[in-house]
Amino acid sequence: MRKIVSISAGMVVLGLFFLIGTAQGADQETLIKKIRDNYQELTTFQADIYIQRTEKGKELQGEGKIWAKEGKFRMEIEAIASGSGEKGAAEKDTIVFDGKVFWIYSEATNELIAIDLTKSADLPGLARAQLQEIVNKLEGVVLNFFSPQFSPEKEMEISENEWKGKSFYVLKDGQTETWANKEDYFIYRVITYDEAENVTSDVELTVINLNEKISDELFTFQVPEGVQPLDMVEMMKTMFEAFEEQKSD
Repeated sequence: MRKIVSISAGMVVLGLFFLIGTAQGADQETLIKKIRDNYQELTTFQADIYIQRTEKGKELQGEGKIWAKEGKFRMEIEAIASGSGEKGAAEKDTIVFDGKVFWIYSEATNELIAIDLTKSADLPGLARAQLQEIVNKLEGVVLNFFSPQFSPEKEMEISENEWKGKSFYVLKDGQTETWANKEDYFIYRVITYDEAENVTSDVELTVINLNEKISDELFTFQVPEGVQPLDMVEMMKTMFEAFEEQKSD
């Protein structure tokens, strides 16, 4: 995906569980090349997404849609959190990257965060590094599905498994496993698990549509009336300036 891949500075991959056997280096290199070549041909990507996450005894289930085009993306997720026998109300979150600004909006709290990457050069080095970590995580939530990052030099365990009546290659890298369809070499499932082999995140894609027309308006975030965006870059700049002043006193 020539244009979509260009925005990714670093990926945070989500992962999986089953593995059977290890592939030889040549097989790994061939498989990764086929997956990469597939994504290089994409100009647009859209799909339905389903997420299950477990963290600190709480479970989160969500579903929604993702879109990507020319270095921009949008994700809309409606999720329900549960824990200690209680189930919360459905909450909708939207993440939009228009090529310059990340917009993160919570409908439940009516809060909006803006991360303007064009201002990042004004930040001190440490603050820029911290901002980049945030950006990498935001990109990773969405972009690993349409610009997967695999290193041919790093040996992975590769197995085959069945899921929903289809055959998949399962690529295991540390605590992450990524499922690529054996017929079209696209990624449909990514799962992470902890050191005790417990699944912490299961992300599935369905109804994938490739290279179909997507309106540019979809990647223009409309600030809801009466909502004042929190400028993350300005906030970090102010915080670090105050910190430097304290040090000099």
